[in-house]
Order: sequence, then C-alpha cells, then structure tokens
Amino acid sequence: MHRLLPLTLLAFLLGCGTFKKPTVEEQIIATIEAVTDGAQRADLGETLEPFSLRYQDEDGLGRDGIKGLLFREFHRNGAITSILGPIEVTVETTGEQANASFDAVLMTGVSLLDGSPLPDQVEAWHFEVALEREAENWRITAHTREKGLDATQLLERVPPS
Repeated sequence: MHRLLPLTLLAFLLGCGTFKKPTVEEQIIATIEAVTDGAQRADLGETLEPFSLRYQDEDGLGRDGIKGLLFREFHRNGAITSILGPIEVTVETTGEQANASFDAVLMTGVSLLDGSPLPDQVEAWHFEVALEREAENWRITAHTREKGLDATQLLERVPPS
C-alpha cells in the first residue's frame, strides 16, 4: 500500500501539468542563456556546448574559431558578464530552425570596489542568432552582431528581475 502512494501522487502531478515540457521558445531562450551562464563562469566547455559543430559566423569563423576567441578573452579578462534584454524567438514552420533576436550588455574585467562591481569594459550589442534542432537540443548555427545602443540606454530598457 505504501509503495502505491508515491506512484499515485506522481501520476496525479503529471496529469495536472506540474511537469510541463518547456515550449520551443523556452528551449531556445535556455540555449542562449546557457552560453551566457558559461561565459559568466569563464567556462569554455559550458559556453561552447550550445554551438553546433556546423557553426559559422558572419566573419567566417567556425566553432573552433569561436573557441579560440573565448579562450583568449577568458584568459585576458576573465569572465564575461552579460545582461540580456528580452529575447524574441521566431520558429520556422518546419519546427527545426529558429531565429532569436536580442540586445545584450557585455562586461569584462569586473572588479569590486566598496562592494560595487566596476567593469573594465562595457559594450552593448544587438544579436541575431540562427538555431537548428539537432537530436533533441537546439544548437546555435550562426549569428550576426552589431553595436547596439549605448550601454546605459540599454540597461534602462531591461526589465527588473
């Protein structure tokens, strides 16, 4: 009798939607956030994990080229702290390709002075990211970037957490 109680509870919770599968949009946003999470820890493997092996950026860099750039950046300046604006996701009708568009403030060389983070460098960028579903995961296959708003203007537009 006691063994059936957990199974009955689990069945009830699944039936109520407690363990709802993330939407495609939520999965894509999580993929982008995984890159920023890895960069904020200066973890090269974690930062690169969401990139497809077929990745190619607008400058012709493949996944290995991005790996080299990130390796150099992490060793020169440490972690890359980012603040993302709202991420707009568009999924192609096939459901196998998607695009994400967002603004981000990127900061390097964060140090503490009187308890306040003071970055050495702050830049605002606008990103357009192409993704494809590979097996059960979304992978970044390409991206473009351009200088965005002044970082102060962009921070004013980011909704509070």
